[in-house]
Amino acid sequence: MSERVLFISPHPDDVEFGAGMTILSRMDQGDQVKSLVVCLGNNPNEYDVREEELGHVRDGYDYEVELLAPDPPAELHPLITRMEEQIKAFAPDVVYLPYGKDRHQDHTLVSEAATIAARTIANKYYYCTPSTKDFLPDHYFVGDRELLERKISLLACFYSQREKAYLSPNEIRAYAQTSGRNALLYSNQVHYAEPFLSQTLSFSQQRSPKRQARKSIPFDESFLPRSIERLEELLQPLIDPDRLKKASFPWEVIECIPELTIENNLPPDARTSPSLSIEGAVFVEEGVKLPKIGVIKGPIHIGKDTEIQDYCVLVGPMYIGANVRIGYYSSIKGSILAPGVRIGQQIDMTRSIILDNTMISHANTIGDSFIGRDCWLPGKTNIANLRADRIPVRATIGNKTYPTNGKYGATIEDGVKLPALVCMMPGSYVAKGLRVKLMDIISGNRVHR
Repeated sequence: MSERVLFISPHPDDVEFGAGMTILSRMDQGDQVKSLVVCLGNNPNEYDVREEELGHVRDGYDYEVELLAPDPPAELHPLITRMEEQIKAFAPDVVYLPYGKDRHQDHTLVSEAATIAARTIANKYYYCTPSTKDFLPDHYFVGDRELLERKISLLACFYSQREKAYLSPNEIRAYAQTSGRNALLYSNQVHYAEPFLSQTLSFSQQRSPKRQARKSIPFDESFLPRSIERLEELLQPLIDPDRLKKASFPWEVIECIPELTIENNLPPDARTSPSLSIEGAVFVEEGVKLPKIGVIKGPIHIGKDTEIQDYCVLVGPMYIGANVRIGYYSSIKGSILAPGVRIGQQIDMTRSIILDNTMISHANTIGDSFIGRDCWLPGKTNIANLRADRIPVRATIGNKTYPTNGKYGATIEDGVKLPALVCMMPGSYVAKGLRVKLMDIISGNRVHR
């Protein structure tokens, strides 16, 4: 049975340091987790960046984060009242709070207020921070190496504190390993733990850190047929429609790109710019904005009102639809960009199909991929299309796996919105219902953290 778990943190990153693995394990077990951050610290000049860091935690992870107030609390009783209101509204089964003996006055005040405000909650645990003193734990949460690395990724959201030694990845690993050794004194294995001092009437919440069985992900079986029909509509004058009808898989559709038949309508005077190199057949519709500096090698079809910014390299065969924008320093080869696609700066894309109104943000690498309409891939999304051992890629489509002709990246359904810094292994499939977080790795149709 799931529980409602409240974590009280004096400042951003305090509870993630003291109980980060516990937070992530609670979420894996299906508990409803909330973090209540009392203030943003003692330096008003850092308030903006500290609040921005909390936003990264909200966007990248699935637990609720609420800020009580930017400024540090000055008095005990008003703080107790505000915490009581939060506890009454959330109605937690378990509360984690900072230990009272601490060299930081904010931590001491928050601990005293939280202890009083949560007096009616049967199960409470005190966690420690780097400034805690005289802490004698009687309970440990023991996790594994994967959970520890996820905690380190969680703490990386608080980038303004990265110069503090105790938040370095090596220090976090050493602290967790030392706690694991204290938790299991007679074990010869390496364990990673977080220490707690319990004030509880029941230890029933000490469940196994194993994750729940994954829920089945709904796949859109109409995605590929519908997408191929859209490509037939777009490319009808440029390719034999029967050729597309023979394609059953996205990599077979990509193999049709070299068969595009594109005529040249670009006058010779448009090729004379000393800083813009144009070669081959280039068909340009009205309203197109070509770059002043760049490389365009046909055959390429460029649709109405499309803008190509400076320092781009476009190598055909390519189809670029209407109202497309390609950002500075992007390199795109052998691809199809449907109408309304937005390509950010410094994109490296090879042999891919991007359908209508999808947005690809800056600094992404995309190889041999099929991406649906109305998707969003934010900064530094990387899609690999080749195995390191050079074995031909086997690609996942829905819940089945098929052999490809060698290289293939990812298939992404319509409407998928991803967080930043996501990596996809060759042959991945991203359904709209797949839960993806900041810095996740996707392999097949599963997420690995």
